[in-house]
Amino acid sequence: MGQLQERGLAILIQNNTCKLFHPTRGLIMDATMTSNRMFAIAVVMPSKEPVAFFQTSEEGKTQL
Repeated sequence: MGQLQERGLAILIQNNTCKLFHPTRGLIMDATMTSNRMFAIAVVMPSKEPVAFFQTSEEGKTQL
């Protein structure tokens, strides 16, 4: 918590919920308290591998 606060984030713990606010991005995390009084979060890091998306039109032609 101290490291988050040092980086300028605001932490609000209220009504069994922990919310983390970034000064310009707003709410960036919201976690509900577990039965053992912890706030568990799952972090998903984006892949550093290039990703390509495509779609298929009704005519069956692939578009990038």
